[in-house]
Amino acid sequence: MSIKDLYHVERISFSDCKEWILYKHYAHRIPSISYAFGLFDNDNILQGVCTFGRCAFPEMELICGDEYKDEVIQLNRLIVNQSEKNMTSFFISQCFKKITEHKIILSYSDINQNHHGYIYQATNFLYTGITNPGMETYTVSGGEGCIKDMTRRYFFKATTVYNQKWNILKITKGGCKHRYIYFIGTKKEKKEMRSALKYEVQPYPKGDNKNYDASYQPTIQGRLF
Repeated sequence: MSIKDLYHVERISFSDCKEWILYKHYAHRIPSISYAFGLFDNDNILQGVCTFGRCAFPEMELICGDEYKDEVIQLNRLIVNQSEKNMTSFFISQCFKKITEHKIILSYSDINQNHHGYIYQATNFLYTGITNPGMETYTVSGGEGCIKDMTRRYFFKATTVYNQKWNILKITKGGCKHRYIYFIGTKKEKKEMRSALKYEVQPYPKGDNKNYDASYQPTIQGRLF
């Protein structure tokens, strides 16, 4: 049987994925979430979570210029219970089919975690190099328990120019990350977006991956369809 005969993908709620993100993913914090998708087995048990949201670094919304800034969204969490052959790439591809309001997917692979982004390579993302080192990330909290990451520059702009109220929870000295881009759309649309891309497409990085501890087992979640 193929992977598509064993699993299906559906949109899920924040409450469905919260435990996965907080306890199973190595970052242990909630990112901005605009879309959340679940990977379900044939017993309708949740076996994976994939979320997309506003860019952690707002300047990256201009990765293809001002014309396309509203098309950019970041794949910010990808978590599965197990890694069967082609399962994760199937999961990502099915998520893309269900995203209707954005055409440019941005994602990162954390070099500090010894990740090279092989799943993005397997799903034909474009590799656009390594981010600048030393970028500080402010993990902040706001109203109604909202927690998000901001660059230092954006934090000070938000708090001084826009008078937003954010409390600093943690400051993380940023390391380098591999940066990946994926375009959704017709052949013509993809060509136009790639022409507008501000980064040079480079060969995929290679190396040994180090898996983080993802042994935490979320509460079994089933769904009736």
